Amino acid sequence: MKFHFALLLFLIISIEAKKISFLAEDDEKPKKGKVLGTIHFINCGRADSIVIEQNGRFGLIDASNPYAGAEDVVETAGKRAEKSPDRSAQAVVNYLKFLEVEKLDFILSTHAHSDHIGGMPQIAYHFVDETTKFLYKEYRKNREDNTDLFKAAYNSMEKKGAKLIDLTDKKYEFDFGEMHFELINTNIHKKEEKSGENMNSIASIVTFGNKKIFLAADLEIADDLIYKDQIGKVDVLKMSHHGFGDNSWEFLSTVRPKYSIIMNFQFPDYILVPAAFIQQVLKGEIYYTGGVATTSEDVENSAIRLYLTEDTSDDDEDTKYHLYFENTGGNHDIGKDLNGLKTYQGYTFYFEKGKLVTGLQTIEGESCEHYFAKDGYMVKDDCVTVDEDELCFDEDGCLTK
Repeated sequence: MKFHFALLLFLIISIEAKKISFLAEDDEKPKKGKVLGTIHFINCGRADSIVIEQNGRFGLIDASNPYAGAEDVVETAGKRAEKSPDRSAQAVVNYLKFLEVEKLDFILSTHAHSDHIGGMPQIAYHFVDETTKFLYKEYRKNREDNTDLFKAAYNSMEKKGAKLIDLTDKKYEFDFGEMHFELINTNIHKKEEKSGENMNSIASIVTFGNKKIFLAADLEIADDLIYKDQIGKVDVLKMSHHGFGDNSWEFLSTVRPKYSIIMNFQFPDYILVPAAFIQQVLKGEIYYTGGVATTSEDVENSAIRLYLTEDTSDDDEDTKYHLYFENTGGNHDIGKDLNGLKTYQGYTFYFEKGKLVTGLQTIEGESCEHYFAKDGYMVKDDCVTVDEDELCFDEDGCLTK
């Protein structure tokens, strides 16, 4: 009996020691702490599905790709989910089951693209009841027609009795445990000449104590320029549109994330220039989710997990908040093959062996000298002071005599 008691005591101490060690891996190294919430970025291919966890309660932002053709789903929404042939949607279901989720408190549909809203019928089948809030924006056909996808998601939630909350043209904020959510871009874009459904992405500003996380969905450049000052400096950025260059340079320069996450199974070439800016100028780190995990053997490691922790001092007067990542695969290395002049959204940068070069530069093959500011971009149609001398550059970035 004494032996069993001693063994139990040893296991408890070991578990507690592991918790302390686990929290101490944050760069701020809290000596003690409590996990108040977790954000799970699921590996579901080139798609979005993010689980919000707080004290045994769960929410979901987007649901990855559909499990069948939309025209089929509209009639059978929520009835064929267990026979899903689609690995991406099934990855989300499997991960939620791994977390032992019985039902979701809220589901946010950011916009009506298949890689965000497609898996909603399957999610409704497994994890929705009459207490679930389904947050969405009215769908209006634009340059694209995703009516069937929207109907499939909406019908499946309605059939399971979810509370349907239309966010169209409304300001919407809510608390989920210690996390505060402010949803932006809930207005309807009515101009059909715009570039499609991504323009309607609902994005989330999440605050936790003095920490801020921005989940950009597929927010477009025109819109991140509108909201960048409202968002302000963030600790974590879920980059827009799976890393396909849909975060403007001005936006990145404003939010200046310490950690950036790309939800994609590949690291797109187009992200190399902003990745270099984030890593080398902002001193931030970049993670991406990787492939799709659907089997019981790999489901535990099929998400990047962001733990939100609180560390309270003994006198209870000084509360510190910390972020801790797990399963990131490490800071993505942009490599040493990025060389020469590169343009990103109208801004020109200069690389040598993967490194951003700044200052006054004479570049082989160029007929003039260029100046690259401390943030890396080429100065054009402007003047700067260099070693107490004023240097002016034309619209092509050439030093004028």
